[in-house]
Amino acid sequence: AWMATAILSVILFISQPCQAMAQRTMSGQSILAAEVTALAMTRPGDFGISIDYGQYLLSGYWFCSLSGEHNRIATTTAYSIRYMDAYAGGGYLHRIFASRSRVFGLYAGGGAFLGYEFIDPMNERPSNISTSLPSGCFQYGIIPEVEVEIFFLRKTALTIGADSPIFFTSPLRKIRPRLKAGIRVNI
Repeated sequence: AWMATAILSVILFISQPCQAMAQRTMSGQSILAAEVTALAMTRPGDFGISIDYGQYLLSGYWFCSLSGEHNRIATTTAYSIRYMDAYAGGGYLHRIFASRSRVFGLYAGGGAFLGYEFIDPMNERPSNISTSLPSGCFQYGIIPEVEVEIFFLRKTALTIGADSPIFFTSPLRKIRPRLKAGIRVNI
């Protein structure tokens, strides 16, 4: 029995380096991602899309992204005002936890963005409702973020996360908590 235990222990010990070489993420590896977002707490029907490019580092990954969002905000009347955001940004997410093969990873970090907010871009607001809102405004801000990455194929992962962009110059909503989901491909 001790001989079988010793042989099994040696086999497991020898096979460990092979597992480490099968990691899903490696320093210097590039990534492409597409994500869909939804405002988590204010209006679940509001949504956005994002296309990201980035690169894994030893303890996380950096990214740059192009994003667009469609939102509505309620007024004191029965009407709501549509507003759309278009922005570019970038940031860094640090790996807090990962499985040995990196099939599963938990990240936290954030980034910054620059863009433009279009207020009532299709002129849907009835003429009898007046606001002091501009037709649009320049936007900048920061985005704290938490994300889970789960690889279901060798180079393809499902990402699920939450973030909360802080729009410093928006006349409508400054803080917008969101839920997001996406697909990431290692290239």
